[in-house]
Order: sequence, then C-alpha cells, then structure tokens
Amino acid sequence: MHACCDEKMPAEMGSAITVQHVDDDLKQLDPQGRGMAELVAAAAAGEKPRLFIIDYWGLECFWGDAPDAKDRCEHVGRCLMYLQQKDDRDSGLLPVAIELANRKTIHGSQGVVYSRAALAGAGGRQEVLWRLAKAVFRCICSALATHIPLQVTKLMLPHFRYTLNINCNARQSLINEGGIFEAAFTPGTGMIGPEGQLWLDDYPYAQDGLDLWAAFLEYFTAYLKLYYSSNEEVVADEELQAWWAECKEKGHVDVTDALAEQLVAGGLDAATAATAAEQEVWGFSGAIPTTNKLAWILTTIAWTASGHHAAVNFGQYDYSSLLLNCSSCVRRAIPQPDAEHDPAYRALVGKSGDAQEGELLSYLADFKSALQVMTLMKLLSSHADDEHTLNKPNNMLTDAGAVALNASFINKMEELEMRFFNRNSDSFAFRPAAWRLQGPRNWTRVRGRDEALEYTLLYPSSKPGVTMRGVPYSVSI
Repeated sequence: MHACCDEKMPAEMGSAITVQHVDDDLKQLDPQGRGMAELVAAAAAGEKPRLFIIDYWGLECFWGDAPDAKDRCEHVGRCLMYLQQKDDRDSGLLPVAIELANRKTIHGSQGVVYSRAALAGAGGRQEVLWRLAKAVFRCICSALATHIPLQVTKLMLPHFRYTLNINCNARQSLINEGGIFEAAFTPGTGMIGPEGQLWLDDYPYAQDGLDLWAAFLEYFTAYLKLYYSSNEEVVADEELQAWWAECKEKGHVDVTDALAEQLVAGGLDAATAATAAEQEVWGFSGAIPTTNKLAWILTTIAWTASGHHAAVNFGQYDYSSLLLNCSSCVRRAIPQPDAEHDPAYRALVGKSGDAQEGELLSYLADFKSALQVMTLMKLLSSHADDEHTLNKPNNMLTDAGAVALNASFINKMEELEMRFFNRNSDSFAFRPAAWRLQGPRNWTRVRGRDEALEYTLLYPSSKPGVTMRGVPYSVSI
C-alpha cells in the first residue's frame, strides 16, 4: 500500500494533489528549497527519495451499491509525506497533503485535497480541518492494519498452533456480517530500495523485521538441508509438491485467476497468461524447484504468522485504544476547505476551544463504539499464559541435528532481542554492561525527542498479558 513517489508526480498516479497544494510547504521544508517536481526528478535521477505516498484509494471497491450505514461515512484517501532531515540524518515523515473522498465527493480516482500549508500553516480558523483530515486518514489506515511432509511438518507445526483456530473464530464473531469489526469500525513494500537497503534511517518495523526474517531464512535453509541433499529430491517429493499445488490451485486460485484474466484482456493467450500470472504472484511457476525456494516459502508462512502478526497486533491497545489517537470509524462526511456555504463547515471552523473540540469529536467514534473498541484492543493485545514465543524451543523436533539447529535459532532470538534493545537506547551510559560491549554498530535508530517511543513489538520474548512486545510462533489472538 506504500508507493514511493520516486518517478511519478501524484497526478500521474491518479491523485488530485498538485504543486499548488504543497510547493510552498516543501520549499520551506527542503534544505535545498526544492518543490515537488524537483524532488520527484531528483529521486528519478538516483537520489534518495524524499516524497512518499500512502494510497488507500482502492478501498472504494468495497463500498458496493448500498448506502453508508447509519452514523457511518466511509472515506478513501491518500497522504503525501515529506521525509525530513535534521543534522544530516532523516528525522521522520511529515504529511504535507491528504486527499479524501466519500461517496458524494469522489470523482473517479480523485477527491478533495487538504493541504497542510493552506489549512494549518498560519494557524488560522481552518486548522481544525487539517486535524480532522489527519484523524480521518488515520482511521482509514487502521481499518487495514490487521489477519506437508513429516520433517517439514515438524518444523512448521508451531506456526500453525493457533492460526487456523483463530482464523475460524474471527470469521465467526469478529469480521462476520454484523460482527464487532462491522459494528465498531469503518470497513474498509515501498520503504525498501531495489538492493534491499532501507530508505529511512528510522523505520523500526523494517529494521527489526528484516533481521527477524533473515534469521528465519537462515534457520529454515539449514534445517531443510538435513533432509534434502539436492534440489532433485525437492522436485521428486510428491507429498511436498502436492501440498504446494493445493496452496496455489485451491487456497489462492482467485488471485492468479484475476491476474490471468487481466493478461488475457491485454492480448495474451490463456496458457501464457496463466503461467505469467503464476510467476508474478508466486515468484516462479510450476513445482518448487530448489531447497532455497522451499525455504523462502516456509519463511514467508512463518513470518506472516509470527513477526508480521506480532507487529500489527500486540501494539493495538497502546496505539489505538484511545479515541483521540485513533478513531475506529468516521460518523460524518468531512467538510471541504473554504466551503462557507456548508453548514457543517461553518459549525466546525466557526467555533473555538471546547466547543470546537466537541464539534470535531462528533465526526469520530461515539462513546459506546470507543468503549467497545478499547475492550477489544486490550483483548487482542494480550499474550496468553501458554504463549509459545520464538525464544522457546520447538518440542516437535527429535533428530539431534534438528534440535541443535533449533537451539541455535533460539540463541539468535536472544541476540536479536539485545540488538533491538540497543536500537531503542538513547544513552550509552544507561545500556547494560554486557550490551555496551557490542559497541555502536547497532545504534541505528533515530531518537532525540523526549516523547519518542521505543519500538519493542518485535522483541521475541514476552510475559503473559499486555506487554507491547513478544513474537509468538503462531497467531494466537
């Protein structure tokens, strides 16, 4: 969903955001005084990108023909952000324009643009509209954030421990028709460069997540080589290949079929389109050809059930339970800028102080929904008493070589937890002595503001309860 604005202007992506909305702001923010066109051209020429777009416009496909539910107004949106610099280092992404639309204001791929410079730059009466636009876009984002052969089975079983059960329960009571998500919420990899390097110095999820991914891949590759001495043995494993065929042909056939239909419409014959679609979706077509490909597939499954889910799930209570930080829904259509003829606009910008705050809150979740969401977030963010986190052994393994590799993996988890802690440590003096010995090589996280939050969600270990950390093997909640 994150698209880097490194080659195209927003208008070329279908957006209504233009240089008139952002250039004055960007020229003040950029050390070289460049506007949007200059920044896009510089990125296209090979410089580090400074403009990024988060695009959730595609959510309109879920609107259907039915009108919005009572006390709900669904929006789609985009946000253009500038990557700021301080002391020759990146210091965070700043939104400079937000484009929003509801059923009445959407015009094809475009909507209404809310400009930071125009609405909030001078601290005028329309500043409240900028605050509301950010709240509405944050609501859109929150709606999206969140769900073999014997020896391979032993390796992967911990990652399926609760996953299938929780998916079943979610379909029955959480995301079902009339369920909690529909009642309380608005229904509803671009930060990494071509060589795998991070474009942002301070991107904690990517920094920690890539390390965790690499540990999985190394472990799984070594494990598989205990049981497959050659790529030919992988290709010849009928049970493995049957499982892979089932994943593609029954589990996710809708994805490849939809892409194949587009390719046929573009002029390809059906057989060529099917092969090309399979290649695009899965990275290769046909049977699993090598041990390395198998390791990559298993790493993807394990990462999805463990690290990715932990990152989007166990911080929900801290990040999202407070209505003012993240509303679960939008109850009214956001007014357009300078819409003096609109009573809603006049009611919002014409008030001040507590009266204006009350008017702004009338657009966000009501008290009952907010309380329901807070309760749900606490439940979802809690680790179970018997949680099986990545720093614990896989007791399914019995072969000496497999047990030894698993022990090495657990040691790696402890090492990564130490590294992640170091990244969150602002002061060398307050680091535990044993960790200070690692030196400054892991101190990559940008900090400097007193209110900066530590990023702990990918620390492998955790106690039961709401801890804002801990990576279970499987999706348990």
